Amino acid sequence: MFYNVVRLAESKMHSTPVFHGELYAFRRELLLGIGGFPTSLGADDSHTATRIALAGYRSIAVDNAWCIEEVPSRGYNTWRSRRAQHLVQHFAATFRSLPGAKGVLKRILIAETYLHLVNSWILVMAAILLL
Repeated sequence: MFYNVVRLAESKMHSTPVFHGELYAFRRELLLGIGGFPTSLGADDSHTATRIALAGYRSIAVDNAWCIEEVPSRGYNTWRSRRAQHLVQHFAATFRSLPGAKGVLKRILIAETYLHLVNSWILVMAAILLL
């Protein structure tokens, strides 16, 4: 729930860099203008939305759209871990584009990059220190 609230808040500020693949739509000309979906990243939906936002357009999540995503009952934790790894991969690739981002979008990208790349290591280090 909180995760979606953050996506909506980012969308109201400018754009969200995190998309859910089960429900997204792109303008064809924008998608073609950035070279289509990346084939080297697992989070192709989020990376495509971010590239469109970096091109000067917006990538938004809407609050009145509903969909149902089927999740695996077996291997759920592996599935979630893979999705998280794909977002880490996405933000690592986006990191190189941060200098070209402008205004509010730049602040959103910096915050999300920190949360996905740095914060996870802080959690690991804190767990090691506690042990």
